[in-house]
Amino acid sequence: MFPRDRIVIQAFEPRYLRMVNDALGGSRLFGIVQPRDDGTTHTHPLPNDCPLYAVGGGAYIQAFHETDDERYLLQLTGISRFRITSEALDQAGYRRATVAWDEFASDFEAADCGTVDHENLLNALQRHAKIHGLKVNWDNLENDATEMLLHFGIRICQLDNREKQGMLEAAGVTERARMLLASLAMKEAERSGSGSGSIN
Repeated sequence: MFPRDRIVIQAFEPRYLRMVNDALGGSRLFGIVQPRDDGTTHTHPLPNDCPLYAVGGGAYIQAFHETDDERYLLQLTGISRFRITSEALDQAGYRRATVAWDEFASDFEAADCGTVDHENLLNALQRHAKIHGLKVNWDNLENDATEMLLHFGIRICQLDNREKQGMLEAAGVTERARMLLASLAMKEAERSGSGSGSIN
């Protein structure tokens, strides 16, 4: 969950339904954190003792809809990244953490995307989507703000958790875009065979 990002997700596991209910009864905030990519193959649903990365993203519930089959459809807005300082299992079954926000104070300011080549980013994402057979309505994205396009791209691209975490923890939008473009270029080179071989 990136700052100023807007996504729609669904919550259906009982522990997350309880978490959403608790959030709606308070600040409407909760945290989204990735499981740590340590080589472990995790089962689904994820176990409560699954190791997590220390940095996650705060999500504000902008709007929600409760379905007839007891799910929540949540429209979320990204607030800021945070660093977990301590955590414990809540009696409702989800993990509750104490977090520090001050390391990411710049997340509350408008992002400077002036040095990010929007057209180059869009083209790289379109190539990646075509290679991997991802169906994307590009007409809805071509006029998106660069930051929104970047964050959408990180979500849909074939990246592992470590790559995504590195981009989440990047200093800002410019560095995040550089990392994504470099990763996509490397994957293209590997796929075409130009990224392998021997050096004499």
